[in-house]
Amino acid sequence: MTDVEDPDALRRASRAVQHGVIEIARWATRKTTLERLRSLVPDLVITDLWLLLALDEHGAMRPGELAVRQHVDRSTVTPQVRRLVRAGYAVRRPAPDDRRAALIGLTDKGRAVVDHSRLLADHAVALATADWTAEERAALGELLCRFTQAIEELDAIPIGPAPD
Repeated sequence: MTDVEDPDALRRASRAVQHGVIEIARWATRKTTLERLRSLVPDLVITDLWLLLALDEHGAMRPGELAVRQHVDRSTVTPQVRRLVRAGYAVRRPAPDDRRAALIGLTDKGRAVVDHSRLLADHAVALATADWTAEERAALGELLCRFTQAIEELDAIPIGPAPD
């Protein structure tokens, strides 16, 4: 019998995942965590950093594509992009295939923020998992990636009550 066929095992696993996700979300929005971000870059908020990370991971893109990748409305991304460009973290360039359209990309200053934030994250993971084996750290990374990919796919299907 798999866990999916065992409702109690599925419920226990679901509760553990829910608890873990909630605790990570709480950690990410704690005053001390946000103060660390502000000490890194005083003029950025966490959602600005998310945009910079997306641009670093996926390369320059149109604002509409950035909004889709971030799962937000374009009207939300537009002022963020404007702020990042004005502060020198991002640059707006004409798209090569359509000079009327703009591509948003990272500047050296934006890339430096991304690199530094990743170093800080690496340090936090190293501290939080100091007594873990390399295999346990790798398994956590793989399972989190797999779980977040599955969550992304859930956006496309309606979720209702579990079948009986």
